Amino acid sequence: MPALGIRGSARGFGQMNNRGPFDDPVSVATSIVSDSSVSLTWVNRDAAANTQIFRNGSLIANTSVGATSFTDTGLTAATTYTYLIRHILNSLPSGNTASNTAKPVFAATGGTVIDSGGYRFHIFTSNATFTVTTPGFANTFVAGGGAGGGTDVISGGGGAGGYQEGNTSIAAGVYTMTVGKGGSVGANGSNSIFGSIVARGGGRGGDSEQAGSDGGCGGGPGAATVVGSGGDLGSGNWQSNPPGTGTQGGNGGHDHTNAAGGGGGMGGNGGDATQNNGGNGGPGINRTFAGTTYRLGDGGKGNGLTTAGTRTASDFAGGGDYNQPGQDGIIAVWYPI
Repeated sequence: MPALGIRGSARGFGQMNNRGPFDDPVSVATSIVSDSSVSLTWVNRDAAANTQIFRNGSLIANTSVGATSFTDTGLTAATTYTYLIRHILNSLPSGNTASNTAKPVFAATGGTVIDSGGYRFHIFTSNATFTVTTPGFANTFVAGGGAGGGTDVISGGGGAGGYQEGNTSIAAGVYTMTVGKGGSVGANGSNSIFGSIVARGGGRGGDSEQAGSDGGCGGGPGAATVVGSGGDLGSGNWQSNPPGTGTQGGNGGHDHTNAAGGGGGMGGNGGDATQNNGGNGGPGINRTFAGTTYRLGDGGKGNGLTTAGTRTASDFAGGGDYNQPGQDGIIAVWYPI
């Protein structure tokens, strides 16, 4: 009974100051600002009251008098949070509270969308748009198109497309996803582009008309009897574009008498030719998207008068073997849901 007397006295004091009964909050609404922040709004039915905000049972804020909104930041993406608010007037809390939940997640549309292992994947194998409605961080992998091999029977393998990967801050907006095309025989691969991230196309394989070219991964030089000693032909060249992590492509293999070097791969240099024997294609890499493991960016094999080199078949971004085109690139974006 004494506690009831104290509470009654406090309400009486409020009424003596021409205030009505102390009102509880009507409701609290939540909206997702980004994958790490949530906005809270409510109706404050007593302009003299301030508001306490609780997240998962812990007090996180005391607002100013009359406030009707608050933004909670620094949250973990794809995590559900429970919010509770109550008003404070004359140092006394309202008897009732209002609550709601929110789960901040990155949100986007575009590409082939697959949910797997707690992540949403957007995979692009041709040009398309990517629309981000809720900004935040996402994992990205961008690979350029592989280059074509040289045009002669004895010619170098094409270099694989270069790649960039990382965890990238992505603003809301509409993005053009440019997936690099594989180069035709004797031509470089095309760049793949997502915003500021650029993955270079591979360098063409050398032949009797042209040397192996620089690119995301270098093309193998042509045979020494036609193009000359290829110590600097088809050297891998790469372009760093933060916020992705640039990875240098492999160099094209050296040529030899009557034999051409292999094209560089994402995972290493193309093989050197030996007399009459073509060089192996440089190794690619494996990456898993949405539960499927892809082989990416193996260099094309060079050919020789006696034997050709060897290579591993790629799913995307591989360089073409001698007298063969390169493969198209790929872009993948994924984030927790």
